[in-house]
Amino acid sequence: MANILVTSMGLSPGIVTEGISYVKNNLNIKIDKVLVITTQRAINDYKDLLLSYAKTEMKFNNIVFHVLPKEDIEDYRDQLEMIKKMRDAILEADPKNNEVVVNIAGGRKTMSADLLLLSYMFNVNYIIHVLSDSAEAIWREISENVKNKSYDELKPELKEKVKKAFQPEDLSAVTYPLFILKDKNYMKAVYLYLNNNARFISNLKYKGKSLKEYVDRYKLRENADVVKSLINFLEDTIPERAYNNKEKYELKKGGHPVKDIDYNRIESIVKEIEEIEFVYRIHRIDFNVTSKECKAEGGDYTDYDDLKIVGYKVFLTLPMKNSHAITLELHTTAYTKDQLEYVKNLLINLKECKK
Repeated sequence: MANILVTSMGLSPGIVTEGISYVKNNLNIKIDKVLVITTQRAINDYKDLLLSYAKTEMKFNNIVFHVLPKEDIEDYRDQLEMIKKMRDAILEADPKNNEVVVNIAGGRKTMSADLLLLSYMFNVNYIIHVLSDSAEAIWREISENVKNKSYDELKPELKEKVKKAFQPEDLSAVTYPLFILKDKNYMKAVYLYLNNNARFISNLKYKGKSLKEYVDRYKLRENADVVKSLINFLEDTIPERAYNNKEKYELKKGGHPVKDIDYNRIESIVKEIEEIEFVYRIHRIDFNVTSKECKAEGGDYTDYDDLKIVGYKVFLTLPMKNSHAITLELHTTAYTKDQLEYVKNLLINLKECKK
């Protein structure tokens, strides 16, 4: 299995070297081959510079170009031809049998969008978009001075600037772990894992490996907040529907019922909650509560063996008379931050909470 970087490139060849550096330094993946998708103009202006720099400063000399034989992408016909070049590059990389990382930072915005889409379609695991403010500024300064030149023929001062543009100290990247988007169960298992619930991550498989292997490979725990935000954004705000045959359990009761508890009201709120499709179980009623207002609070995740019904516990407090109240422990299928907020907001707007 080879480690292959597929990257788009416009008129900033440092995008290629930044991609190699980021993958090596941040993912501990040593790239064996780079496939560059670009235009004829970029090849004419900067191919020699890129190849000579990579060979001299990075000891890397396995770069292959997939070139649109035009100066630029000028219309939809050019875009379609470029998409074919991208497809050919990804097929050559062979994501089924190799470790393929795609860098979408180079070239026009259409190139980034098309390359991201094709990467998803061809089961690429991981996307990066490298970023560096310093590299961009230096490249604007020197780009005309290094056009049609090799790195080795440059004067020392210009070499130093190229090095800062091609391997900047402030290099970072926006990352897209595409493998988790292939199945909603993958998204949920990874999200739970990043919230310290590791129950399902090792049992789910993708391309013959457990999800945990991919999470470790791409160091997703180090960017847990970013990955969770991505899943939270992509997942539906409304939680998944629980099974049609919701399990009925005799409610556990805590505390001591008092004379100010209205049992008809409890029955009414329970009926309302049972109509909510993403509440799997009303697990417990606690009578030993005081509150003058209806409120909903999130707790830990439930501890079921079935990933589909695991979600946040939500505690709904319903005031009765004379500051007495009850709290119901609800087991929901909500697992993301936004889903939890949706559930809490829905609960405090139930009819019985409005009384």
